[in-house]
Amino acid sequence: MGRITKDDRSLVKGLRTEKNGSQTPNKKEFANKRWSVASMNRLTKKIDNCGSTERKSGSDRPRSLRTADNVSMTQDIAHAVKMMLLAVI
Repeated sequence: MGRITKDDRSLVKGLRTEKNGSQTPNKKEFANKRWSVASMNRLTKKIDNCGSTERKSGSDRPRSLRTADNVSMTQDIAHAVKMMLLAVI
């Protein structure tokens, strides 16, 4: 299966809006591409729901909060564990 590039997604969106959302672009229009039917259906569903081919904001993996408070708290915990291990030995 071929990957649908950003340019390809824009082209599909243009064709979809040109046809007033009447149909999913078919295999004849993209004969040289090796896209699965499920991929095309997912893409057209995204275009219909969001009006865009980009990912929704916030849909990626959440980033950790590396604040000064979190760093110092982690260091305090690590120090406490180290002291407990030294006390056991």
